[in-house]
Amino acid sequence: MEPLLNKGHVLCTDNSYSSPLLTRYLLAHNTGVYGTVKAHRKEMPVFGIGIAVGDCQLCKCDNMLSVRWKDRREVNMLTTIHTGAMLDSGKVHFQTRFLMYKPNCVIDYSVNMLLVDKCDMMLGGVQYVRKSVKWMKKFFFHLIDVAVLNCFNMYLVKSGRKPSIRTFSAGVVSQLLVKCGKEGSITLRGVQATMPHGAPDRLRGNENFGVHVLEYMPGTASREKGKRTCIVCKNTTRREQKGRCISTWCVECKVLLCPTGCFAAYHTFAEY
Repeated sequence: MEPLLNKGHVLCTDNSYSSPLLTRYLLAHNTGVYGTVKAHRKEMPVFGIGIAVGDCQLCKCDNMLSVRWKDRREVNMLTTIHTGAMLDSGKVHFQTRFLMYKPNCVIDYSVNMLLVDKCDMMLGGVQYVRKSVKWMKKFFFHLIDVAVLNCFNMYLVKSGRKPSIRTFSAGVVSQLLVKCGKEGSITLRGVQATMPHGAPDRLRGNENFGVHVLEYMPGTASREKGKRTCIVCKNTTRREQKGRCISTWCVECKVLLCPTGCFAAYHTFAEY
């Protein structure tokens, strides 16, 4: 950013970067800035307790304008190039059918940050990023999320299909486990189970016919036989999914499977 300072440019930021401190620094270097901001940032003004839908509150200090506006949820913005005037957004409220008015900074932000916000929205339901003491870990997993999103966009263009990003991400994970996974074990309700996609011989049922045997699942204290949902019936992509409860499982894979069809499909197809 340093080579672009003192040239009269305008920077648009989201709430991860916006703050009065950054805004004051950019003002001192002849650079405009506007964007969403977190209400609890240091030196941010304190507004009233509540705000009605459609209302707008302004607070100005040192050529910085803080805007508080509420649509479906509360939005806080910090700008140095806007006046906070309410303008026609060109949209109509879906219930009242009245024209919707928004602060001019909100309208400009929606236009210029459209693709950035869309990427964040698409990653919001599948991203791995979690709170971490070491910021490097959080940044590393964010890069992986962005790489998956880029691969998803390329897949849409090349294949012509339109799966959801959640389905695409699950497919990527499944294929990586089939190709690179190693056998591991987990404890599921007190029963030692083998990871289904981690078993290297899952798809070699004919070669390991004597190993993969279908038997009744061990019982518990309350029932003679265990009973859970068949993994193929629940996750299949070849027919209608069903939540069928059964009591038979593969002894080697420790996965519940129906005796008819599902047992063979699970040990034959990578995508059953």
